[in-house]
Amino acid sequence: MCKIDNKTITNETSILLGKNIVYFRQLNNWSQDTLSTKLGSDKAYLSQIENAKRSASTEYIDRLCRVFNIKAEELFKERNFDLKKRVDSKK
Repeated sequence: MCKIDNKTITNETSILLGKNIVYFRQLNNWSQDTLSTKLGSDKAYLSQIENAKRSASTEYIDRLCRVFNIKAEELFKERNFDLKKRVDSKK
């Protein structure tokens, strides 16, 4: 189980989190539909977090860590990656 301090997440941090969720989602070749199902959440909520329109709760971040099998720090790392790849929503 991953842990994260209860700190205020800035907009910059929310953008970084969203990009990293997309990164790990694409790494697994998952659509938003697939990931939201694995998380037991709504696709619209996931989309809002990926686009930094909404902040993720620590509980949601914990679920992301479990689904991706990563530590929380991985969701907040600066990365150079291409977000242009699209994943078929049926996968």
